[in-house]
Amino acid sequence: VEGKFKWLMLVQWDSSMSHHKSMGTQSDKEQDEMKRIFLESNPYLLAVTGCVSVLHTVFDFLAFKNDISFWRKVDSMQGLSVRSIFTSIVT
Repeated sequence: VEGKFKWLMLVQWDSSMSHHKSMGTQSDKEQDEMKRIFLESNPYLLAVTGCVSVLHTVFDFLAFKNDISFWRKVDSMQGLSVRSIFTSIVT
């Protein structure tokens, strides 16, 4: 099973990289760097990094959704300082 999975991943990788190369979105140097990252890194570290990235994206989306709902409910700027508004825009 491991050999078949590895072979399928390599076939998919080659297909994806040739597609990116034909579109001009990735150079040979970038492709080699991606291969090096995946081959030399610990798979568990890559999995944890992927999970943390997904969680960060979800929390970022929820924070943005909360900001939108807050600003829709605001009728006046009473109690809000210019500094806090500017800080929330910048960060």
